[in-house]
Amino acid sequence: QPLPAKLLPDGGIGVHSEALGLELRALRGAEDPQLRLFDPATNSLLTADSKRLREAERERDELERGKAELERANAELRASRGEEDPRLRFFDPATNSLLTADSKRLREVERERDELERGKAELERANAELRARLAELERR
Repeated sequence: QPLPAKLLPDGGIGVHSEALGLELRALRGAEDPQLRLFDPATNSLLTADSKRLREAERERDELERGKAELERANAELRASRGEEDPRLRFFDPATNSLLTADSKRLREVERERDELERGKAELERANAELRARLAELERR
């Protein structure tokens, strides 16, 4: 479903991401509009050297690496057993243990994965909507 966008004072468009706590803004400049992240907590645009942006990117990368590690270990475990045991889902290198369906850590990892996927989908929808709205504004 589309995310609600708001018109900014400079004529640009902003879409808020609950997952990241940031806004994706399409800023209208002299030439081409630019997509930038805005942090409402600091009331400032995030730049490539912004501490908050680097932290958000590190968190995202860490979650993606963790997910990939767990998926690789899970595949290796299934291959080594020659069968799939539905109770054994992942191997957690942080605790050096197997995670079962009732494992608290597995539920945490799955929640983090789901949140990351929701945030990614939300940003992709926002980006598509902003591009469509910018194209509409440029046609006017």
